[in-house]
Amino acid sequence: MQCIYLPKGPFRGRGLKLIDRLFYLDPVIFYLSFLFPFLMLYAPAVYWWTGLAPFNATGGHLLTDACPAYGL
Repeated sequence: MQCIYLPKGPFRGRGLKLIDRLFYLDPVIFYLSFLFPFLMLYAPAVYWWTGLAPFNATGGHLLTDACPAYGL
């Protein structure tokens, strides 16, 4: 996160291509993605206690979204 704010960081540095700037965001996305599996674990409890469906999708859509997140 600290490298984003550097004078020669990904958004202010000169001579970087767009793909190079996007690669700087990869660690940020990694650290922010821990929330999704955590919410997937609590989704059945939310449905059980409130009756509120946490996902509005078919089973096929859930498989295409959940399997890559869990590395299946």
